[in-house]
Amino acid sequence: MKLKIGLSFFLLLPGLVSGGQKPEDRLTQWAQRSPIEKIFLHLDRESYIAGETAWFKAYLSSDYLPDTISTTLYVELVQGNVSVISRSILPVILGTSAGQLELADSLRSGMYTLRAYTAAMVNQSPDFIYKKGIYIYGKKKEEPPAVLPKIKIEFFPEGGNLVTGFMNTIAFKATYENGLPAPATGVIKNSRGEQVASF
Repeated sequence: MKLKIGLSFFLLLPGLVSGGQKPEDRLTQWAQRSPIEKIFLHLDRESYIAGETAWFKAYLSSDYLPDTISTTLYVELVQGNVSVISRSILPVILGTSAGQLELADSLRSGMYTLRAYTAAMVNQSPDFIYKKGIYIYGKKKEEPPAVLPKIKIEFFPEGGNLVTGFMNTIAFKATYENGLPAPATGVIKNSRGEQVASF
């Protein structure tokens, strides 16, 4: 019995040893199946005015040679890495592409991101997507209107009650929303719009 087990082990050992692969062989096979693409955009300028056209030429490479994997290039103008403002879909011929992005004249001044990628790059790490910051001079950012602090005015008649037809002494308190005192001046009018008193 021991002889049969030992003999079986020696017969299977060469098959187990020859079936294994070296890690570098596996990496080489993976690189051949899914080569990494790289993109570079050559822009006509570094900054633009809203309403102009941004012209560019794209160079795609893979393994230091012109890229022949992808046939379509996507170029987007993004604000704050969230909202896509403009997108161009361009053909790739012999690893190059040329195109433009129309910049709307309603864009606000600020930094924007130009993003370029292919369909194959979307399936890889986001680090492979080309990104470049450009500055666009546009409409000035609107300043929010100045918010005046709210003032609360309370009236306190002497004795707790206001008696109609008699002269009354009334105290008042003007405070901000946080309870601190606020300076206040004003007039009191009757139902006919006539000024009765001022404070």
